[in-house]
Amino acid sequence: MSVGHKSTLIVFLKAHVDGDMEPIAFPLDLVELESMSAAHIKEQIMGCLLKNGFTVELLREILIGFCSDGASVMLGVKSGVGKLLQDDLQASYYGTALITDWSLLLTRHWM
Repeated sequence: MSVGHKSTLIVFLKAHVDGDMEPIAFPLDLVELESMSAAHIKEQIMGCLLKNGFTVELLREILIGFCSDGASVMLGVKSGVGKLLQDDLQASYYGTALITDWSLLLTRHWM
């Protein structure tokens, strides 16, 4: 089967090293998906992050949120990928746009 017929997901990260520089977004990996179920996609994302040197403990400490294209499998309130990641990693936000300003994040999340 050619690559053109496989479902894939590009995992991007947005990060900054210190408070003086603007966060940068960069592609981390291309993940092949055997299934379009939320549980499978979440497992593939976690596998990608773990393969690239992250640990669950580190992700719980540093992950602010998750964003996607808005498909229901990604953002389903009860069992979407974002919700599953939030449950596993205690991320504070998931949605279609990741807020990078902490004051905006706290205002939107807690009010």
